[in-house]
Amino acid sequence: MSLRARLAIAFSLVVALGVAAASTASYIATRAELEESVEDFLRARSRELADGARSFPQNSGDRAGRPPPPPLPFDPDAITQTLDPSGDIIANTGGELPVDDADRAIASLGRGSPKRMRDVVIDGESFRMITEHIAGGGAVQVARSLEEIEDVLADLRNRALLIGLGLSIVAAGAGWFVASRTTRPLRSLTDSAERIAQTQDLTTPTDVDGTDEVGRLASSFDEMLAALADSKEQQRRLIQDAGHELRTPLTTLRANIELLQRAPDLEEPARSDLLNAIRSELAELNTLFTELIELATDARAETPLQATELDDPAERALDVFRSRSSREVEASFSGGIVLGDAELLERVVANLLGNADKFSPTGTTIALVVDGGTVVVQDRGPGIAVSERSRVFDRFYRSENARTFPGSGLGLAIVKQIVDRHEGTVHVAESPWGGAEVGFTLPLLARSR
Repeated sequence: MSLRARLAIAFSLVVALGVAAASTASYIATRAELEESVEDFLRARSRELADGARSFPQNSGDRAGRPPPPPLPFDPDAITQTLDPSGDIIANTGGELPVDDADRAIASLGRGSPKRMRDVVIDGESFRMITEHIAGGGAVQVARSLEEIEDVLADLRNRALLIGLGLSIVAAGAGWFVASRTTRPLRSLTDSAERIAQTQDLTTPTDVDGTDEVGRLASSFDEMLAALADSKEQQRRLIQDAGHELRTPLTTLRANIELLQRAPDLEEPARSDLLNAIRSELAELNTLFTELIELATDARAETPLQATELDDPAERALDVFRSRSSREVEASFSGGIVLGDAELLERVVANLLGNADKFSPTGTTIALVVDGGTVVVQDRGPGIAVSERSRVFDRFYRSENARTFPGSGLGLAIVKQIVDRHEGTVHVAESPWGGAEVGFTLPLLARSR
């Protein structure tokens, strides 16, 4: 069952329940009001008859020298009856009413309750009857049929049923209309999702506008599609660029291996030079694969960031660099506390140091400066042209001055990816020595003490 149908049915049920509740309350109130009017009539009529009656002897008026009671007046709306003090019927109009022990107790002098209201059935018809004591002895009884009330209540039930049915039908139609208007954007989103699943086309936006919840959902859906499309494009470019970058070392490696196969008796030092070239190409391929995996997976992306003293990862990266390189590094540490991943920040500084080392002439120094939330590495190399500085952090991009140096063009791309994760910024400038200055800045939590 569709959402539209479920909403229409739910709307109809709510209306039906509301009508049923209102009808039930109206029925109960009307019944109580009608029964109260009958009882008011019975009390008034019995009071009138009791006040007009007088004490009389049982069965005969001449036993005490009194005349017999006058006949009861005919009442078209009720059955009336008088009882003597012993509870025997003296007279009645409209029919005979039942008399039980409680009624006889009321009729007797000084015994029982002064009045009693109860329901009785006479010839299959329901009546409400009152028995009221007469001062001096005896009682009067008045009964009125409840059939009129039942007729009114039956008519009320039928009317409520018809009204409820009509309103439910109207509510179902209104619910269907409202549900159709409400679910139309959802159906559009569903169609878009199904179309995307079939075509894999992430560029078609949804045709849904509005500022309500559905409109915001559609907007978020479009943003998600845009993000997925961008991610897909990045993956495509990564694979394309990776294929391009892998082609050169693989071609060189294959050529060297074929050369070695064709000349198995190649003499030294040519043989050693060829093997060293193969080892170099394999090392470059290994580095390239490692960096590609790191860029593609971003394995530590979900690691929570913590307050970190920026000097600490920078110093560890410098210690590792010095253990692998003989190049002198002028270091200055006055960093602050940032929100970060210490291992990732160490990798960033290591990449910056390695990049500066690669492009610096032999025997020259490089500089590492940590100041607050900023880290820069300066070298004495050829530098980076102003026109190329905006692209040096792109994957596989290598400037004109860098094409003669080994490398994959991924080191600075990894730097930017990690810095972006820390909500920081990267920058490129000219060093004081005319070379390149590459660094980053992270939001500073506090200065170090």
